[in-house]
Amino acid sequence: MAEEGLYPGSSLINVNGYDPYRVYFDVPIAGSWRENRDPVGNRRYWQHVTMGLQTWSLLELVRLNGLEEFLLLGEWNLFVIVPEKTDDYEDLGFKYPIFDNAELQGEPIRIMKRGQIVAGIGMPKTGVVEIILPDKDRGIISCYGYFRFPPESGGRYLQRLPARMRNDDLVGMKCVTTPTWIVISAPEEKSGPHGRALRVTETRDPRSDEMGWLKAGTPVGLNLIEGTKALLGWVHGEDGYLVGGWISVVRLDGSPTLERVLEETDNMKMQAELAHHLKELEEEGISSAVDWDAEQELDDDGLIPGVIPVPGSKASSRASRASAYDMPKAAILGIGPPDVQHQRMTVTGGWRMMVDPIWGRPQFFNPIGARSTWGVGEVIASGGLDDLLLNRSWEICVVDPVAAEVQKLPDWDLPVFSNPLCAGDPVTIYQKGQIIIVQVFDVSTGIATVLLPSDQKEDEVPGTGYLNYATRDGRPLLRAMVAPVEEPDEIAEGQLRDAGEPPDGDYIEGPFFATPHSWQEDITVSIGQDIGSEQWARLPRGYKVREFEEILGYRARLPDIEGGGWVSLCSKNGLACFRKQPLEPPALELPEEVSKKDKSSTGYTSVPPIVWPGKGVIWPERPAAEVVVHVQKDLPELLALLGQGRAVCDWERMTLPPYNEMCWKSRYSPSQTKLHELLRLRVWKPAVVKNTWLHVREAEDERSRQLISLPRGSLVVTEWVSPAGSVRLLVPK
Repeated sequence: MAEEGLYPGSSLINVNGYDPYRVYFDVPIAGSWRENRDPVGNRRYWQHVTMGLQTWSLLELVRLNGLEEFLLLGEWNLFVIVPEKTDDYEDLGFKYPIFDNAELQGEPIRIMKRGQIVAGIGMPKTGVVEIILPDKDRGIISCYGYFRFPPESGGRYLQRLPARMRNDDLVGMKCVTTPTWIVISAPEEKSGPHGRALRVTETRDPRSDEMGWLKAGTPVGLNLIEGTKALLGWVHGEDGYLVGGWISVVRLDGSPTLERVLEETDNMKMQAELAHHLKELEEEGISSAVDWDAEQELDDDGLIPGVIPVPGSKASSRASRASAYDMPKAAILGIGPPDVQHQRMTVTGGWRMMVDPIWGRPQFFNPIGARSTWGVGEVIASGGLDDLLLNRSWEICVVDPVAAEVQKLPDWDLPVFSNPLCAGDPVTIYQKGQIIIVQVFDVSTGIATVLLPSDQKEDEVPGTGYLNYATRDGRPLLRAMVAPVEEPDEIAEGQLRDAGEPPDGDYIEGPFFATPHSWQEDITVSIGQDIGSEQWARLPRGYKVREFEEILGYRARLPDIEGGGWVSLCSKNGLACFRKQPLEPPALELPEEVSKKDKSSTGYTSVPPIVWPGKGVIWPERPAAEVVVHVQKDLPELLALLGQGRAVCDWERMTLPPYNEMCWKSRYSPSQTKLHELLRLRVWKPAVVKNTWLHVREAEDERSRQLISLPRGSLVVTEWVSPAGSVRLLVPK
């Protein structure tokens, strides 16, 4: 039984013959509460199988300890408010609204915050969860909130806490055992001795002996949750003797007794340090904002020429936009860009990409704005595409295969998928010559993460896609437009590069054809590299550029023979403005004697035939084509070709980025699968050890190193059996 609720209307009620404590000594699956639906009014009601009780009131059900039983059965669930999206997770002021209708319309009736626990009793619609909360007037109310937003396909707001009896959700148990929980202060009438907040008992049964009380604010850890009760795994502070006791996670009315502590990300720690440092600067009398008059004086004196432009300038470059940031004076007086700078100041202090050490995902950091994020949209919206291309974090490439058999296919295209497995239907198709932006090259899987801009709306935030950037034998499908900074190392045949195929010179050869966007008529040519420089010419659709003299970021300089000037290879969102003419397949040079052979069934040759008087042309008789008879192979021979079954059963473990998800890859084909599928399809089979001890060795030879010894009754996964009778086992790391 859960602890009594906060208000008088949420306490247990007595019914003759009904024992609310039955769930602590009897399995509730045998005969307990069940939820039904009235076929006439389509209203739900609850019926007790053993007692024959029936109620239409959710309040009455909860007061009969129905919350405990439905949680033990797994039909209701406990959730904790933990936003899945990084921006919401890092927002300390995140608010979770609660509504009184399943459509989530109108004003919210309550607001909850991160880390709070709620009891969910169902999902009336996709992405909407129904929860119960305490109410002063009615005792308990039923209300609704977002499970994910947007409800159909958005990020989750709630994280499930497994509370079912005899739970086997080992992955979900990490949400219970890993975090730190804080005891919430209880109302005065619910407090224990000396104002303590939470009662601890020896067993899950609330009638068992009392071990003590936990103070409000005490950090604790949980080993498991069953129903409304949880087993204490550790207790910080002077109440460590209470470890092993049982506490209530939620009360009878669904009000929580614990709150989860959300771990700080690296970005949250950095923001806290910057805020603390800014406070120290303000205490020392140093202003955090830049004074425009002081900047202009510095510019006139020649100390930092070109760092901050004059306000009101017509230039719309990144230098003018970067001035909108509030930068400390110390950062301006410390270092500056070189005297001659044709690009915006974010070249030296713009966005950078690094791999997050915790999640293993690409993370972006802006030194000037002191901002760190995982969102590509925020980076693109603040002009980060040019930054990441200039510092070579990202790479601008062309879909231009070097494989001759692919070059000969005029209708060949490169599919782009929405998942890193490159499975399912493609979201778009790239043709030969398409210019794309590549974020990450993964040499372990041969999959590249690319930017997917919209070709319909100019300001729409681009998405992320995945494609295979090489053939199965390792030949590249993408070519880099700019040579690497350092000379690339020689790689073995079939090995993949962590970049596109480098060009022969400093920049990739042409020709290129102008392809303005759907909302443009032509491509603007400016005098300087800076986007805000003056315009002097335009390139119509289909204009042919033989090659580019220089490429910096997504800006390229036209050759002087064509008038010079700078153009954008793509928009600020990564949508290409040019298309490259793909490589032509190499011509096959035939020997002279081969070229003189017949080219068709009519016997036409490059040398005119001899016409004999009265006989005409005497064509030589062609030899009869040899008929190849395919002999059907016997089954033993086919099995020998399969490597005695190992072609089917031999799989090696690998991890897929960016979340390091574990899967299994066949050694003899490009197939990938999960351990669950291998066992379900009986490719691998579970077995039980019958001997007293099973010694597992590294190789089939008995003299090889012993890895582990398994006792009788151990469950193992068998992969395949060798001709010598040895069994290969799956040994966990």
